Amino acid sequence: MWLLKKITWLILVALMLMTASCGGFVYHRVQPGDTLYSISWRYGLDYREVAAWNKLNSPYTIHNGELLRIMPPADFAQETSLSAPSPQAPVVSESAAVTPPPDRARSVIASAPIQWQWPTHGNVKQMFSETDISRKGIDIGGRLGQPVQAAAAGRVVYAGSGLLNYGKLIILKHDENYLSAYAYNRDLLVHEGDSVSAGQHIADMGSKTKGDPLLHFEIRYGGRPINPMKYLPPLRQ
Repeated sequence: MWLLKKITWLILVALMLMTASCGGFVYHRVQPGDTLYSISWRYGLDYREVAAWNKLNSPYTIHNGELLRIMPPADFAQETSLSAPSPQAPVVSESAAVTPPPDRARSVIASAPIQWQWPTHGNVKQMFSETDISRKGIDIGGRLGQPVQAAAAGRVVYAGSGLLNYGKLIILKHDENYLSAYAYNRDLLVHEGDSVSAGQHIADMGSKTKGDPLLHFEIRYGGRPINPMKYLPPLRQ
C-alpha cells in the first residue's frame, strides 16, 4: 500500500510538472502584494509579454491565488543582459515569444529621452555585472535614513517587501520600456499608483541584513537588467 501511494504521488507530481512547463511556460501563483510588474521583475521579463500571455489589459489587475503563465528567458539564470539602446536613441525591439500590442512600436518611437539622475549620494560599493547573477544593479553606500530619490519621473508600480533579496522595494515605471528599482529601504514614502517627479524623496535608506547602509539601484529595459552607470551622470571627483 505504501509503495502504491508513493508511485501514485510521483505520477501526480510528474503530471503537474508537465502541465506547468507545457509549451515552455511555467506558472506563478499570485501572492498578496504581487503586481504584474513585480512578477515580471522577479523573472526578468517584459511586463507587456506577461500581460499578453495572460490576456491582461491595462491596468493589469491580478488577484491573489491566480495562476499566471510566464516564460523565463533561457539565459536568465546566467543574467546575460539585454543590449539596450542609448538613452538618446530608442529603438523598436520585437519579442520572439509574443506579438507586441499594436501601439507598442509607436510608443517606443515616441518615447522621449530620459534624463537620469543619481538616486542618492554616496560611493558605489558594488558595480553592475553582465555575468554575475547577484549584481543586476549597483550598490550605493550612505547612512541609515538617508533620502532616496527618484532617478527620473515616473509612476510607482510596486512598493512592498514581497520580492526575495530586495528588502523594502520600490519599482518605478518611466515609459513603456524603462523601469527602475530602489531596494533595501528602511521606510517607503510612496504608494503604488503614485506619480513621482525626478529627484522626489521616495524612501529612506536602509541596509541588508547585518550590513552597512546602502541603496541597491537597478534600471531595466524591456524587463532585462542594464548597467545604470551608462545612464547616470558621471561621478563627481
